[in-house]
Amino acid sequence: MIEDTKRPVLTLVNPRMTMSQGATYVEPGYTAIDNVDGDITDLVETFDIDTSILGTHALFYYVTDSSGNTAMAVRVVYVVPDTIPPVITLHGLHGMTIPRNYAYVEPGYTATDDVDGDIAHKVTITGSINTAFVGTYTLYYDITDSAGNAAIQQIRTITVTQDQQTE
Repeated sequence: MIEDTKRPVLTLVNPRMTMSQGATYVEPGYTAIDNVDGDITDLVETFDIDTSILGTHALFYYVTDSSGNTAMAVRVVYVVPDTIPPVITLHGLHGMTIPRNYAYVEPGYTATDDVDGDIAHKVTITGSINTAFVGTYTLYYDITDSAGNAAIQQIRTITVTQDQQTE
């Protein structure tokens, strides 16, 4: 019987990556192939990183085949400040027309951030509408993510008309 002294081949997908501070680390993948055991990817030991800490992080991966041969690989993760602003998306029309004395019903909006996720509950709406008076009213939608990045302000214009027609 020939003794197996060859290490497995441990290959990382994207061995160098950059991510925003506070983002959730998502494993890009890896494979481990051994000359005797074949695919031993499920035996790979991995560790996680703390993305709240800025800087360069090393993730070590280890695998050992049935003969005791070990392979190691290192993924370098650069955690950088979050500079990507959130995005506000208005539902419905940006320009609306309603008749005088009708109630304005907010069509809604979403707000998402690459790190914070769904942050619609943090949107601030400024401006007011008085449907008792004919005129044009403006609502402003703003949000800032946890890193201080402000979204592009969204604006909805509501025109209150004298007649009962709506657009």
